[in-house]
Amino acid sequence: MSAHNRPQQEKDDERGSIDAPSHPDSQDGEEEEAEQDVCFPMSEEVRSIEGVDFDELDAFVVEQSTAIQRTNTRSTRKMSYVSAKVDVDLDEKEDLGFSSSSAQTSNVTPSLNTSQRDYSSRFASPAIAPMRTQHMVVPEIISDGRKGPGPLLSKATSIPRPLTAIHLRQMERNQDAPDRFSFFTSERDDTIHAPNLGGLLSGTDGSFKQLFRQDRGCWWLDVMCPTDGEMRTIAKAFGIHPLTAEDIRVQETREKVELFRSYYFVCFRSFDHDKESEDFLEPVNIYIVVFKEGLLSFHFAPTSHPANVRRRIRQLRDYVSVSADWISYAIIDDVTDVFMPLIHEIEYETDAIEDAVMITREDDTGDMLRRIGECRKKVMALFRLLHGKADVIKMFAKRCNEQWDVAPKGEIGLYLGDIQDHLVTMTSSLTQFEKILSRSHSNYLAQLSIHSMESSNRLNAVLGKITFIATMLVPMNLVTGLWGMNVPVPGRDAGNLGWFFGIVGFICVFFVTAYIASQKSRIGRNLGAR
Repeated sequence: MSAHNRPQQEKDDERGSIDAPSHPDSQDGEEEEAEQDVCFPMSEEVRSIEGVDFDELDAFVVEQSTAIQRTNTRSTRKMSYVSAKVDVDLDEKEDLGFSSSSAQTSNVTPSLNTSQRDYSSRFASPAIAPMRTQHMVVPEIISDGRKGPGPLLSKATSIPRPLTAIHLRQMERNQDAPDRFSFFTSERDDTIHAPNLGGLLSGTDGSFKQLFRQDRGCWWLDVMCPTDGEMRTIAKAFGIHPLTAEDIRVQETREKVELFRSYYFVCFRSFDHDKESEDFLEPVNIYIVVFKEGLLSFHFAPTSHPANVRRRIRQLRDYVSVSADWISYAIIDDVTDVFMPLIHEIEYETDAIEDAVMITREDDTGDMLRRIGECRKKVMALFRLLHGKADVIKMFAKRCNEQWDVAPKGEIGLYLGDIQDHLVTMTSSLTQFEKILSRSHSNYLAQLSIHSMESSNRLNAVLGKITFIATMLVPMNLVTGLWGMNVPVPGRDAGNLGWFFGIVGFICVFFVTAYIASQKSRIGRNLGAR
């Protein structure tokens, strides 16, 4: 090889990780793990039409379909092998004299299908709450090839990774895969839902170019729990910067707005508002990549925001100009509106607690403390979710007014200002609720302390009376106790009861004198205290 061609070949080899097909999910080895922490410069080669590389998407779908067929073939062969092995074992047992019915009762099921069934059943639940990657447990294969249960973690980042194509193929084979992809255009009433990227091509000529054509209006592709291969393919096809793709892949929690050359990126947090779910008020990160012709949205947990925005678009598209900027605003606005019902609920609960603090009976002590604690917990959870949102929207609106090239145009800045006002109002309300609950909590604890002191004082008064009576009875018990001893009793030889009544009278006089003296002493102490 000539010296002139060698540097060019080395340069091509260095760009191999960028220009090579970025869609094969089977490349989940150590090289892929090392590349996930490296942000390579974006390739200068552009083979896109209207900003989208349709060939990359089509190639990914073809390869994904081939991989699914290959996996199905291997699974069928494995099932046939296991079935044949079971038949042979049953024949051998019958030859040895075992009952065939007892052999049939043995549960012989391939381990692969069992793990598929256990894994897919959790996704087939109505709530589909386990779709959160931070709670996900992969039962079959971990990224480094080891088998066994445990969270699917990235070696380089040590954080939960999205779903791998292996488990999605298993769910698709069992027909339990949820619809993770949703494609919507502003000029059509229907929405295309599919469990994988290739399923979006149903009803078209089999190409993404036909799906994204401009005469259908502004497009919107919503993706839930993208795999690494899907994320790489989408990032390369739409020209997404590696920093943006990395923020989505690692589920960046910091809310922000970033402007790039051909799009702007919005990271906004919502929460799981299903009160029956165990993950109620748990954060749900929503990532929005907005282009001029359309937008992409990503999230790693089921959420109702995309459906709400699509319903709103169908109702208002005859009155407003639906653009990618307007859809991104609608998503942010819908996320903001979700907080309002909880704010009102907390307001009613706060007022009820404030009114009930001073009239609560002693029997309701535990219930009142529990109500105050749960309400304060909700307030702090919402405050954490709302904290920082107003600053992000303020910065976003400022960039809109500064006429940036990729920033939203028109009245979107005014709409964002309205969202900022709502966020500031809700944050201020939560701050006031926290102060009211804190004061109510302190007042209730002070009231409990007062009740405790009153009970202690009443107990001390009773004990004081008992002590006084005991003190008076001790001398009398001493005198009367001597009569039962072998000691000379005064007046024993007298023929009358004079000595007897004299002794009893002395005891009574002593008791009355001591009682009067104690009452005068108590009255003196009370006057001195006043």
